[in-house]
Amino acid sequence: MLYLQKGIPDLEAVHAKRSAQESKGGSTESDSTADSISSNQSHHQTMDIEGGIRSILEKLDRSHVSASAHVKREKKRKPAKRDTVIFAAILRELTGMKYCSFLEDHGIKPKLSDSGPATYPLGYKAGDPWRKKIQDEKTRAKSRMNTYADPELAGAFNFHLPQKFEELSARLHSRNSHPASKTSGSTSTHKY
Repeated sequence: MLYLQKGIPDLEAVHAKRSAQESKGGSTESDSTADSISSNQSHHQTMDIEGGIRSILEKLDRSHVSASAHVKREKKRKPAKRDTVIFAAILRELTGMKYCSFLEDHGIKPKLSDSGPATYPLGYKAGDPWRKKIQDEKTRAKSRMNTYADPELAGAFNFHLPQKFEELSARLHSRNSHPASKTSGSTSTHKY
């Protein structure tokens, strides 16, 4: 609010200066009274405007704070069972029929369409366009999976797939260095 105060002149000083000039110039008492009334009206109008501006700025500040606080409070939802099972299949690097069978074994039905196959393995066996739809769904799931931190994924695996938690947890911890383990190096191994 300090920037508002800097832009508004000190009205009392202006009034005192005007009164001093009028007394030197020989103005009449009625002129001085009229100027004083005019100055008071101007002062009150300025104060009303300043108060209005302050009120508007305070409302804007409050709405900005509450909007940003709302964004900060909003939490990301935990993965549902469907996503968790798909994430597990992706983490286990399952492809083709093995991927489809894993989803079916864990009770996940395709969302492909009403007229589509009833299970993932049937969709895979039917060929295109169902294979393409399964692959597209898997690609989208992989993108969603990358938005979660490892501890969030581990929590979902523990909740929805407790029997596979140990295996998936180990894969989670090694997935960041996984590409390095696939590259062959020039290091030789000694067999004893």
